[in-house]
Amino acid sequence: MEFDGPVEEVGASSLKVAGHVVLVNADTKIKRGDQTIGLADVKVGERAEVQARVQPDASLLAIKIKIEDDQNNDDQNDEQGQVDFSGHIDSINAPALVVSGRKVVTNSSTRIRRGDKTVTLADLKVGDKVEVEGTKQADNSVLASKIKVEDGGGGENDGDDS
Repeated sequence: MEFDGPVEEVGASSLKVAGHVVLVNADTKIKRGDQTIGLADVKVGERAEVQARVQPDASLLAIKIKIEDDQNNDDQNDEQGQVDFSGHIDSINAPALVVSGRKVVTNSSTRIRRGDKTVTLADLKVGDKVEVEGTKQADNSVLASKIKVEDGGGGENDGDDS
């Protein structure tokens, strides 16, 4: 199994990447660029590519973890730290939300659109698929300038709860 995303938690023998808890043992290879690093060197907010094996107890054991350098980030970035990525909303805690494991902060300048309508953060639901444009902050969060809700690919409750 392979997946990538932001590192959400780092424990003594595991880490959480894009919602997946992955066990790490002495055989797990962790690299940043060409350098082999230890689990303790991995930081929350960094992006990781994980190759893992499903264990008999259904847990995931990491075989390889590649920590992506900021300069080689999968996001579409420009020199000014502009970020453009999409994913599903994991949680909402105004004025912030978590999209595919990445913290996104909103402010009065953030434009949130669903189709051709402007909506508020309160109109968003966990599970909605969104595209986020913004600026990467020092803590690896993203200050959103624009959030676009992608209807049809959202949560199971598309418009059912009001």
